[in-house]
Amino acid sequence: MTIYFLTTKLNILKGGGSNLALDLRARNLIKAGHKVAIITAFSSKNRLKSTPYKVHEEEMKSSHARQNLPEIVAILKKYEVDADVFIVDGHFFLWGATEYKKQGGKTPVIADLFSYLESWNKFQDQSHWGNIKRSLGLLRQRLWEKKKAEEAGRLISAFLYTSPAVRHLFERFKWPAHKFFLIPPAAEIDPGRSRKPNSNRLLFVGRLVRYKGVDTLLRAVKKLKLPYRLDIVGDGQHGDAWKKLAKKLGLKEHVKFHPFSDWDKLKSFYRDAQLLIHPTRDPEPFGMTIVESLSCGTPVISSKGSGSEWVAGAAGLTFKPNSAKDLKVQIERFLADKDLQEKMQKEAVKRAKTFNHSEWTPKLIQVLQKVVKKG
Repeated sequence: MTIYFLTTKLNILKGGGSNLALDLRARNLIKAGHKVAIITAFSSKNRLKSTPYKVHEEEMKSSHARQNLPEIVAILKKYEVDADVFIVDGHFFLWGATEYKKQGGKTPVIADLFSYLESWNKFQDQSHWGNIKRSLGLLRQRLWEKKKAEEAGRLISAFLYTSPAVRHLFERFKWPAHKFFLIPPAAEIDPGRSRKPNSNRLLFVGRLVRYKGVDTLLRAVKKLKLPYRLDIVGDGQHGDAWKKLAKKLGLKEHVKFHPFSDWDKLKSFYRDAQLLIHPTRDPEPFGMTIVESLSCGTPVISSKGSGSEWVAGAAGLTFKPNSAKDLKVQIERFLADKDLQEKMQKEAVKRAKTFNHSEWTPKLIQVLQKVVKKG
């Protein structure tokens, strides 16, 4: 079977967890005897290394969902002769892939719903409140998506979802239940050496962008009455603003920012920490950093109602999104309770093993075979 993935970019060197998960998924499918290629639509953002699969680099002009349908259709038609099945990033290419099938596209399409639609994320971003023009634009986008969703439910062969939180949101489109399949991102679980966490060591790993909620975390630790050290690992457009906020809050002695690290360095951060904090203000669809942390035996605090809450399971605590006060309470609860720490540390690796790629690659192959057979 020849499988073509369509994604925005592939940054294996310094990209987020979804980039590494796609790379691992492709490698595992190749090991299972299948041919794999990845098409990147905004290839100037690629950061690649040697791969066992072909990367086809395209360069789309538009990132607007109602304008880029012809570009997506053209890309899929270009490669349909070679592909037995397409797997497209559902949050971005779903509507273009639907149009491709509507126009007679011959190759079946699977939508990978590992994130929310762009308009959903923007609606949750309070910065549009009070901007009538932008709010109306987002409303038009939502109405357009609802109309296109009727076609997607008929024409897309299957929908992969990464967590119950993701499925819950997409179920509003009333797509056929038999087309939904739970397939989390591929993860490599290898706890390695024993953990030796430093007392009261806290950790954040992720992109430094607004919805990740690092500002909520900084305001929460400012109120802590226990001694602590917080390491913030990542890069992003809000990095400078959050460094200034940490300085303004008088946290210079307690908080240290680090640039994004490769996996070997990240493992050291995870293993040295007592607790990973994932303070997203919007519900995280999944959270690869949660799996990474759990695989190193490090428990998690994440926002309620998110995919991350489901990923962490019994190895996690939750707090009310955007509430520095509630987050502070949960951090102190964890740091003050040795029995709770021990219990959650034991649960961490156990929970992480449920996301091992060896558990999910065979299930993904079953879905692919079913779709290809049906045509």
